Amino acid sequence: MDTTFLGKLNFRIATIASLVLMLVIMLSVSKQYGITGDEVTQKNYGEDVYSYYKDFGKKDIESIVKEDPRIREANKNVYMYGGLYDVLCTTAIKVLPFDPYN
Repeated sequence: MDTTFLGKLNFRIATIASLVLMLVIMLSVSKQYGITGDEVTQKNYGEDVYSYYKDFGKKDIESIVKEDPRIREANKNVYMYGGLYDVLCTTAIKVLPFDPYN
């Protein structure tokens, strides 16, 4: 057999084994840690973006933020970023029966 083929095969096996090991470790210790400082802000922003799309965009985000000081204060400048990840997480929270911060 070709030695480069064996080297590549060994490298792939080592890579897959290390990824599986990291997955097992991450899943086993993930319940031992709390949420980060911005998780509540991101969750609130995701809910705001979710309600925007749920209402089919009757109002644009900037006008909603201007007229509702709770959003501006709770979300700080998060509304200036894209909300795709946050709205996907909010949708998953509404669909799945798990704790929102896990």
